[in-house]
Amino acid sequence: MKLNRPEWPYAVVGIAGSVVSGCMNPTFALVVSQTLKSYYNADHKKMEREISRYSLFFVGLGGLSILGYFGQHFFFGIMGDNLVKRVREKMFAGKSIIF
Repeated sequence: MKLNRPEWPYAVVGIAGSVVSGCMNPTFALVVSQTLKSYYNADHKKMEREISRYSLFFVGLGGLSILGYFGQHFFFGIMGDNLVKRVREKMFAGKSIIF
């Protein structure tokens, strides 16, 4: 953990991306269930409005999902690369990495 201390801003963004990514499947399930529920509406105009609204939710969730997964993988990748570099530098310099 001490070796990863300089990358804490990357960790915060990566964790935020992880939270967004983790919320995607339950949110998709809720929107799908609401979409299916709206098909049983007797008023055709109201049904069309609801389905149009839920389709826009799907588009928005898709964009948010892309951003969440990108943030998670990109920023955790930066953290991992920097940590590997730091450990290798210490190993080749003959320094102990155990604190």
